[in-house]
Amino acid sequence: MSWAAHRTTTRTEDIAYSLLGLFGINMPLLYGEGTRAFIRLQEEILKASDDESIFSWGFGTAPEGYPSLFASSPADFEHCGDMISSTLEGLKPSHYTLTNKGLHFETSICDFPIEGEIVLARLNCSAVGVRGAGKSLALALARSRKNDMILSRQCQTMPVLVPSDLFPASSTTVYVHRSKGHREDMFFPGLIILCKLFGADGIYNISEIYPPSWHSVLMHDGLVSQQQNLESQHQSILFLINEEELPKHAVWLDYRFLLEDDELHPRELKCRAALVENSKTLAEVIIQHKEGIETALDWQAVLDVGDAELRFEID
Repeated sequence: MSWAAHRTTTRTEDIAYSLLGLFGINMPLLYGEGTRAFIRLQEEILKASDDESIFSWGFGTAPEGYPSLFASSPADFEHCGDMISSTLEGLKPSHYTLTNKGLHFETSICDFPIEGEIVLARLNCSAVGVRGAGKSLALALARSRKNDMILSRQCQTMPVLVPSDLFPASSTTVYVHRSKGHREDMFFPGLIILCKLFGADGIYNISEIYPPSWHSVLMHDGLVSQQQNLESQHQSILFLINEEELPKHAVWLDYRFLLEDDELHPRELKCRAALVENSKTLAEVIIQHKEGIETALDWQAVLDVGDAELRFEID
């Protein structure tokens, strides 16, 4: 898939149809179905393979588009060329079944200790070489309010490499919704937090964000959010900023809000930041500190990065 990431075709459907021979797949050619052709291709691959790296799409770059279990094009696999199947000892590859509730399969689940019913689901795949040693690729998924066995992958949520020993040895049977999730689980977007990072013209790359249902949109210096499973008038948002010229650091937004006309009006906003080791992901830092995110990192209002200070302001 990563090999075909930059392929272009005259017809949208041919992006999928041109790969049929590569994967040994036979399926009807239905010109006019658009991007649905690539989703059908992935569904057919699942019937013939137990290689879970098919879910590694989005690794390294936040994917665009709607929440979905499946990638929208080979471009979503651009940075997945070194992903390989790597089943842990004692665990067997899962058996997949596509149902009306979603993709039914077994995986190891690790609860994420923040509000929003977030879990990390381990995939039987990792990266080649030192980067993937002792680690598994994991998806941050949100539980359905009506059925905690139904999970959904949110838009612009990247898979992360985390230590395999974070996950229990036992497996759990779950359903991962194939598209947008249940309509009744979605909440209208309403909150816009203006984060002036590194100055008004600052450019930054958000490589992780939790809860995953709050997705970052880097436009107008804003972090636009969409909340799922809204049950309390309190919210914490954590995201990791990873830039080549700056130390890797996490930002923690914490606030309470009033709900009026399907919009969230923030109150008591707090913004803190902390440096993160280059070898670690934000997910593993939070999970490894069972006492809570308050002590997981050395949170500060101002970060000293050597030659400069990073100040975080919220409008």
